[in-house]
Amino acid sequence: MSLSAMQSWFKTMSNNKKAITILKVMYEMTIVVRSMSVSEDRSKLLAASMLNSEMNHRISNYAASLLSGQPSVPEDVIISMIDASLADDRFAGYAEHVWEKIVKEVDGMADS
Repeated sequence: MSLSAMQSWFKTMSNNKKAITILKVMYEMTIVVRSMSVSEDRSKLLAASMLNSEMNHRISNYAASLLSGQPSVPEDVIISMIDASLADDRFAGYAEHVWEKIVKEVDGMADS
């Protein structure tokens, strides 16, 4: 999915669904890093873990701000950061499926 399509899809949701989407990104990327831990060398794993940690730091704050009703960062910035992180070479071969999987899950949920 292109960045503009990601941003357009994200804009259509309630704040609750946006927060759920962000939390699902964190969950899926934890699985990605775990899977890398059994097949990648330690230097690549460390680099990917650091990138994941930084992304989680930023997007967890964004999810909390959505739920409190006080978004702290423009959503286009958050989605751009997620897109760049998922496409980063440190996750090559592991993270390409993450966004599409989340879209399917969230699209199948009732609005809350």
